[in-house]
Amino acid sequence: MKKKLVIFGNGSMAKGLYLGLRTDPDYEVAAFCVDEAFLTEPQLFGLAVLPFNENLVKSHPPDEFFVHIAIGYARVNQVRAERFSQAKAWGYRLSTHFSPLGLYDRELLQIGENCFVGPQVLISPTARIGNNVVIGANCVIPHDVKIEDHCFLSTNVVLGGGVTLQPYCYLGANATLRNWITIGRSCVIGVGAVILDDTQAKEVYMARPAEKLPISSDDLPLK
Repeated sequence: MKKKLVIFGNGSMAKGLYLGLRTDPDYEVAAFCVDEAFLTEPQLFGLAVLPFNENLVKSHPPDEFFVHIAIGYARVNQVRAERFSQAKAWGYRLSTHFSPLGLYDRELLQIGENCFVGPQVLISPTARIGNNVVIGANCVIPHDVKIEDHCFLSTNVVLGGGVTLQPYCYLGANATLRNWITIGRSCVIGVGAVILDDTQAKEVYMARPAEKLPISSDDLPLK
């Protein structure tokens, strides 16, 4: 029998999770829920969208339903962490989901609750992943990496071996980290940034944007 799941969220992440779970052998989505301020439509994909409050516990009790917090990195992942903690306080079990196209051994993988791992992600069996972590498509998580709670990795992030991400870090698309460094708590590593040394808590790194040349594409050679 499939486990019944309530998805927190009504944005792109929640919709993507629902669509990916339509053929999942383990979970069946029963409803969506959101903060009352974001309750704009009563249904999504034909399922009820409910307020995330104590009434949810009555209509969808924790002993019968799992919850997955499917939202992004607002306030450097603090919002997702707060909803994760509230669901846990109400007694819910938080589900973790994997794309069927990932490159890892599910039996050996050390990973926490409320995680999402996208397609074509490579994860070493010696990596450790905490709770409430999002890993976007095509990321590389090699040996001895430690990703702590409430982190968010966008697409195509490449971590060197032995990297530690402390809680609440955000890594933008195509960020690259050298091996055996530690990224401090709540750091933001921007799109395409290359990090070669340890960082301190709450630091922000941005890559240089591409240079616009003073020529037209008509001036470029065609060969």
